[in-house]
Amino acid sequence: MPRSARRCRPWWQRGLLVESPERHSQIAGEREFRFAAPPWWDVVYEGIDDERRRRYHRLIAQWLELRPHGRGEEEQEDIARHLERAGDGEAAALRYRRAGDAARSRYFNDKAIRLFVAALGCLGKHDLASRIHLWHDLGSVFQLKGDFDSALGAFETDAPPVVGGGVAHQGRRRLQQDGPHLSPEVELTLALEYLERGHELFDQAADTRGVAGSLDDIGQVLWMMSRYDEALDRSAEALEMRRQIGDKRAVAASLMHIGNIERHRGLFDEAHACYAEAGELRTALADSAGTVEVHNGLGMLAFHRGDLDGAKRYWTDALQLAEQIGAAPLEALLLNHLGEVAHALGQRGEARNRFEARARSRPSSTTDGCCARRSTTSACSSSPRAALTRR
Repeated sequence: MPRSARRCRPWWQRGLLVESPERHSQIAGEREFRFAAPPWWDVVYEGIDDERRRRYHRLIAQWLELRPHGRGEEEQEDIARHLERAGDGEAAALRYRRAGDAARSRYFNDKAIRLFVAALGCLGKHDLASRIHLWHDLGSVFQLKGDFDSALGAFETDAPPVVGGGVAHQGRRRLQQDGPHLSPEVELTLALEYLERGHELFDQAADTRGVAGSLDDIGQVLWMMSRYDEALDRSAEALEMRRQIGDKRAVAASLMHIGNIERHRGLFDEAHACYAEAGELRTALADSAGTVEVHNGLGMLAFHRGDLDGAKRYWTDALQLAEQIGAAPLEALLLNHLGEVAHALGQRGEARNRFEARARSRPSSTTDGCCARRSTTSACSSSPRAALTRR
């Protein structure tokens, strides 16, 4: 019998402890005892002096992390909780962030937000770099969910004064982030100004990855301004730099952006080639959100080529995937597209259902639509209401 079990045996014999069935054990494969009356746990815990309590939590955290599945998502959250109670905020934040990253990769968005917030709560004000990265991660999840006000608030929070050294680097990153996430009410010229300033700072720091990101984002703003030739030049330069870096996820993003530009220039074959290559990369990377954007782009091409059934297939597949990952802005966009194609096919009942679902799914944010504008535009220029009233 293990030493811990022997020490629990007298309490168990007196009825103060009960052994949990193995299937109810919080840790698989371990023998577990609990207090017969749950309130006793609080009494005993409060009776342990602070220093000893912190030491116990630290030992439990170490034991949990050394187990075979100690790096799992749930295990990292448990470890973080014990480290937090042990008073080791920095170590707890690291584990909360690991668990948050794992949740985000599975598109468990609400859980990822909770874990990133917990990580921020464990960090001291002095750990500026870690706080900046966490605020950025948090903003990215809010953006995926369609909560643009919270996303913009997080991105603004991660922006320290641009004073020099590593903080200056984050200032450059902040300027790059601000441009694409400004609300639709803000003039595109202001977004362009932010991005141009960020590009200059990245260039001064010889940060190739940052320069490429800024160029690509500048290309997107120019695309929104219908300055297609300039947009293509910037995005093509960014694509070449990203290919040299070897960042496949970034390469796929640039290909999507160039595909959108080519589509608006009426060069459908060139756009299809870009979307197809981006789709291959995103499938290999298991990038579900990116795959939704690829299918959406291919649906746009099919729609403009007159292949309405093909457009409907692409958008239906994309909608199913968007619903699985909780990408609210993309869901709303795709519902609108499906309503438009249903109307074009003469399916007015389905069109109305899609448009009504679109209205119900509208993200509750004053900045609704900025994510959709970056990824694509509406399949046709008319509104849902106008589409329903057309004969």
